[in-house]
Amino acid sequence: MNNEMCFCGERDSEKLFSIKRNNTDFRITKCKGCGVGKTTPSIPNQRGLEENIKFYKQHKKDFQKYFQNLLTKIKKFKTEGRMLDIGCNLGFFLELSNKEGFDIMGVESNSTAASLAKDLLGEKKVHSGRFEDINIKPDSFDIIVLNQVLEHMENPLETIKKCKSILKENGLLVLGLPDFGSVLSRLKGKDWRYLVPEQHVWHFTKENSKKLLEENGFDVLECNSDSPYFPFCFNPFLLIDKFYFELMSNVKEGDTFSIISRRNEEK
Repeated sequence: MNNEMCFCGERDSEKLFSIKRNNTDFRITKCKGCGVGKTTPSIPNQRGLEENIKFYKQHKKDFQKYFQNLLTKIKKFKTEGRMLDIGCNLGFFLELSNKEGFDIMGVESNSTAASLAKDLLGEKKVHSGRFEDINIKPDSFDIIVLNQVLEHMENPLETIKKCKSILKENGLLVLGLPDFGSVLSRLKGKDWRYLVPEQHVWHFTKENSKKLLEENGFDVLECNSDSPYFPFCFNPFLLIDKFYFELMSNVKEGDTFSIISRRNEEK
């Protein structure tokens, strides 16, 4: 039993496995309350690490295809308005959203990534710092996006609550997350490519993500698997993962997912 408290308040957890990365021994546990996985020890908010920035820049066109798919999903529910991208990285998603008519704003905790995003989008369009530390007026945004970000946050529950407070009436909260409940995650265990214990503090499934939203003032409008980005390479393990996704996508099963939810005015 692990006595470290989950963000849901539960202290009891089940150890799933241990994994060693970069001379650090990590432990992955599952909360017996909400079912969310947790990495211990954890280093919150280390998104956009320096070694990843070059990769994002080199593969911008490929990432834009993924971002276009996400934006298409969002536009089924809102086609205009003020958008906040939390953890905006180099600003590629906001650049695309701006071209399609959205009034954009980004937050990025990594100073190098934030600087590059400012170069792309404009100094006033990106705030360099942690979302948790920024004062934002209530009812400020029509859409808030946390794409591959919530798993890095120190306290996802407080993040969701803050998002609700700064969303306008009927505003959208959009999450993109690795699926800890996917078939490949269960099959590969500690070797799952999206585990990333050096960066990912929390490990969500579709079910516990929807529950987190619904219990904190949101109605889930859509939840489905995404088509992830697989860079061209000759790594046989990555090619196996790619083959798996293409096979399982026919039955709507994948390794990452997105959830679009709406602020519920009655909760």
